[in-house]
Amino acid sequence: SKPSGNLKYTKQGNPELRQLTGREDAFTELGDLTALYEGLATHVRQHVNPLSAQLQIPTPAPLSWTKFFQDPTLPLQVDVGCGSGRFVLIRAQRLAGSEKNEPTANVLGLEIREKLVHRAQAWSDRLSLPNCRFIFTNATVSWQSLLHNYPGPIELVSMQFPDPHFKKRHYKR
Repeated sequence: SKPSGNLKYTKQGNPELRQLTGREDAFTELGDLTALYEGLATHVRQHVNPLSAQLQIPTPAPLSWTKFFQDPTLPLQVDVGCGSGRFVLIRAQRLAGSEKNEPTANVLGLEIREKLVHRAQAWSDRLSLPNCRFIFTNATVSWQSLLHNYPGPIELVSMQFPDPHFKKRHYKR
């Protein structure tokens, strides 16, 4: 059989491949990563069942988008399944303006694992990003209820397409 073109993304096809730690060069624009991580280490389950009863209840929208974002009339960029939130943080930082007080868009991370949401929001607070927020939710059932009354336009929706085979025995796939 013909080898897959994705083999270079596996340990079998690329023995140099290492597990990501979140401290790679790509994240250095977030600043001092040691300070960012300080006191926020957490153990998180790799998988959450999105069909569980408590995750089938739609999450309501914030009562006041003005309390949620500095300027809620700005375009909104949403990352569905943001995981640890690093993509959202970098995106928000790039859109925040030179003094972090004139953002050109708001960035919202939606994640189904609550501990990751709390840590990501703490990172956002430490970075003083007024245009960056995270919400613990099942986006599949909460999309409409969360965003129906956002006062600005929704400009971008992104999903990062993680590997659904998170168990070690599936690495070869």
